[in-house]
Amino acid sequence: MTIWDKKFFSAFGYKVIRTNYKAGETLNDFAPQNRQWYNLFTRGGFTNCRTTSDSTPPNYTSESTSIGMFYTPANFLDFYGTLTADIPVDTTIWCLCQEHNDETLPDSVNKWHLANGSAETLTVGTKLLLVRGDVTINAGEENEQSFSVDAATTKPKAINVSTNASTITATSDHVYGIKFT
Repeated sequence: MTIWDKKFFSAFGYKVIRTNYKAGETLNDFAPQNRQWYNLFTRGGFTNCRTTSDSTPPNYTSESTSIGMFYTPANFLDFYGTLTADIPVDTTIWCLCQEHNDETLPDSVNKWHLANGSAETLTVGTKLLLVRGDVTINAGEENEQSFSVDAATTKPKAINVSTNASTITATSDHVYGIKFT
C-alpha cells in the first residue's frame, strides 16, 4: 500500500488526519481491538473490502465505500484486525481517532453535507471543520467570507460560530465537513 499523502490537522482541540490513497493500490490496514474512530470519505472510495482470516470477524466482506460515506465507532464495534481493500481511484479519507487524541473523542461527531446552492444556518456554538468544497458565509452581508477546500490538497477550514448565527451557502458540489459537539 502506498499512502502518498498523510497529514495531521488540529481542529477544536483534536487532531484530524487526512489520508490520500493512490489509485491502483491495495489497502492493508490494521485496527486494534476496541479502537474508536470516525472516517469520512470525501473523494474516491474502496472496493472489495474484506477482513483477513485472523481478524474479527474473519473473512468478512463489507460494502464498497464512496464519497460522503461516514463511519462512526458504532460501525466498528465488532471489528478488529486487518482490513484489505482495493483502491480503484484516488481516494481521500478524514479520520478522527482516539489514539491520536490522548484516547479521547468529542461527545458527538457528525458528517456535515450541503448540496450546491443550498444554505443552512449555523447556530452559535457550532464547530464545523470544512474538509471539501466551496462555501460562502453570510452572503451579501458586510461580514461575508468565502472559503474553498480541495479534499486532497488544501488545509481544512475550521469554522467556529461564537457570537452570531451565520448562514453558510454551498457554491460547489460535494461540500462536506465534520461537525464537533
